Amino acid sequence: MGSIATNAASDPTGKITWAGGTDAADIYYQLDAADQGNLVFNMRDDANALTAFAYNGTKNIYVNPNTTSIYPRVDNSGNLGLSDHRWKNLYLSGGIRT
Repeated sequence: MGSIATNAASDPTGKITWAGGTDAADIYYQLDAADQGNLVFNMRDDANALTAFAYNGTKNIYVNPNTTSIYPRVDNSGNLGLSDHRWKNLYLSGGIRT
């Protein structure tokens, strides 16, 4: 399969778009500054449009760009890191809630 070529990275008109009903989504590469590019997943229209990461068809992790929340499919079912792959720093405001 060949590659998909689009316009210059500073111009997201070369995006891939899906639309249906009242929701739509775009994926594109955008250059925000010199040597700083971002792969953008843009959820449009409804505030409840989510990005989901699935394994074998089961959606396990959700990202809500409207509320800036990341959460697992089932309450109390996911981990942030592993016992041998830990995060170095965690910055919080408001404390930890359990």
